[in-house]
Amino acid sequence: MAFLQVAYKGRAVVARGLSFSRASDRRPIVTALESNFGSILSSDGTSLLYSPNGGKTVSHVAIQGLVENSTASFKQILSNRFGEFVAVTEAGDMIYGREGLTTLAAKLTHNLSPTAVIAFPDKEGYLYILEPQTIGDGTVSFRTMQLSLVHSIGDVNDASCTSQAMLTDAKDEYNLDREESILIATSVVSSAWESVNLAMSISHPALLAVTSTPVTTSDEAPEITVGLLTANLVEKVESAAATGDTYGVSHVRFNTVPNSLRCSHSTQRVSHVTVGCPPLKHVRVRNAARKCGSLETGYRYEIAPHRYDPSFRQGAVTPNESLLVDYAFDTLGCPVMSHYKDVFQPEIDVYVGDKFVGPMLDEFVMYEVHGMYDYRYNTTVTQAGCLRASQTWLDVLQTEVDPGVAWTRRTHRSCFYAETGSLPQPDTKYEVLGGATAHASRNGIFWPKENGIYVFEAIGIDERYTFCNYRVRFAVQVYGMSHQAVVPDFTVSLSFMLVSTVCIIVSYFIILHNRQTAAKKQEEIKAMYQNHELDDLSLDYTTVAGSF
Repeated sequence: MAFLQVAYKGRAVVARGLSFSRASDRRPIVTALESNFGSILSSDGTSLLYSPNGGKTVSHVAIQGLVENSTASFKQILSNRFGEFVAVTEAGDMIYGREGLTTLAAKLTHNLSPTAVIAFPDKEGYLYILEPQTIGDGTVSFRTMQLSLVHSIGDVNDASCTSQAMLTDAKDEYNLDREESILIATSVVSSAWESVNLAMSISHPALLAVTSTPVTTSDEAPEITVGLLTANLVEKVESAAATGDTYGVSHVRFNTVPNSLRCSHSTQRVSHVTVGCPPLKHVRVRNAARKCGSLETGYRYEIAPHRYDPSFRQGAVTPNESLLVDYAFDTLGCPVMSHYKDVFQPEIDVYVGDKFVGPMLDEFVMYEVHGMYDYRYNTTVTQAGCLRASQTWLDVLQTEVDPGVAWTRRTHRSCFYAETGSLPQPDTKYEVLGGATAHASRNGIFWPKENGIYVFEAIGIDERYTFCNYRVRFAVQVYGMSHQAVVPDFTVSLSFMLVSTVCIIVSYFIILHNRQTAAKKQEEIKAMYQNHELDDLSLDYTTVAGSF
């Protein structure tokens, strides 16, 4: 036999060490148990074989109360999510079993008729037996009987249940990304004067690292103990460091020890942990703008030929005409506003669905989706602290013409690791943004002295913090530059000097005109007093003239 596991997102993963053989001529029956990802129960004749981990380890299930013989064979195996299973033989014998560190099974006292079928209800410890009944008019109905499994076990060595209850806050499914952890608390209450413990197992230990803390108390009564097991699960760092992209599914199982078929309550709890990027995890660019006027209704803008390169190689190809772009408000929303004198740094946040997780810590790169390249980075490789030559967009586009795939997590090469014969050029601009490095995290963009709209795609390139391939598109509207002011600096200075000279000349003639007018008025007053023979009056002509 051999088993094939189909893992998360449809990736077919053949687990290691799955093949085994049994000496039997009968057709094997194989079923995946509902309680676990990868738990398998199979039969080849009279034997039941159980594997809790997709066939990596396979053990024989001892069946109490059933005399094995060469003529009996199994025809059906059924399971439920609580770790219980029932196997039916051709002779109608029903074998009830329960998963655990030791898988137990026993023959039930009830036999199944050749025409009856069985089904598990969504209720632990019970089984439905459906018997078809023919009615007089030829139609068929089913007579249903609910069977208590615990009370239908025959004489077995499993005498009693040593626990009263098993309680846990474990969920059915978890998604575990890098830099995250899962905390699960499980407790078991013993029967009077009985000893019971909890055990935890992991189906894929290469994925998960576990720290567990067991505590036993007897607060309720001296004859009853409560065992608590707290488990903290994280991604296995050494595995991730070795492969760079370790992901998959593992189940984490809690069992009472000893296990018993006589317990009417659950003795097992299984959680499925997917190590990888959670399905709804994504990033968004922080933007306070909610309304943006004409951009919301079919806005079209123009990109001049000197501002973009359709090959994305920053001027290698010069187009002959301007590019007309219809602003995609439905996908971009309102643009982030940035003054042309500002150093621009996009603020990117992580979400799971619509739940805010926190700011993105990853390093990222971004490119303008229409090929605009008239912006510059404000940090050099020396300022960023690079120990070897840093990648640039021109470098990565030499081998891959599509910028959307040219620079990603898989193609990124950090410059913070020394490499013989690869020294950074001091004045080369550092084109990576974000991250935890002090200088690199302050890297940003200088805008040209032109207004305009840029549409960027930001791509996460850091594998240290997440399995997710973060990618987001957003728009930036650069403003603040008036078209009348777009002239060279020497022209501005010359214009100022000419205006100042004109103002001085005009001011001189105004003052000269005022003085001439004042002198004329002074002569007129003097003549007036002389005509009236008032020469004996002492007049202060300066004062009179000044009053004009």
